[in-house]
Amino acid sequence: MKARATTTVDVYRDADPDDSDGYLDPTETPGPPIHENIPFSIIERTQRVADATAGSMVPITYLVGRCGAEHDVQQGDRVFDHEDDSWYAVSQVTWPQSPVALLDRRMELRRVQ
Repeated sequence: MKARATTTVDVYRDADPDDSDGYLDPTETPGPPIHENIPFSIIERTQRVADATAGSMVPITYLVGRCGAEHDVQQGDRVFDHEDDSWYAVSQVTWPQSPVALLDRRMELRRVQ
C-alpha cells in the first residue's frame, strides 16, 4: 500500500445484490468478510463546486478510501472500520495504472450506519 493507512477494515461482499431496506438502500446478507484487518486509508475531502440555484460556489464533502492493489474491493462492497466502528458503502472504485508499480485502489465511500 502506497497511501498511509489510517485504520484497519473488514470488507464484506453481498451475495444477493437485490436486498434493500425501506429506503431502497442496499443491505448486506450476513456472511464472513472477504478481507479482514486490511490496512486502509479513509480521508474526508472538501471541494467547491458551482451551484446554479445559488449562483455561487458551495462546498461538498466526500470520503475517499485507499487500499493496496492486492485487495479486490469492488463497487457495492461494504467496509467496516475498526477505528470508529463505522460502516461505509463503496460507491465507485478506480485503480490507476502504472507500468512501473501496482498503485493503490481508490474508492469513493458513503457512510451508511
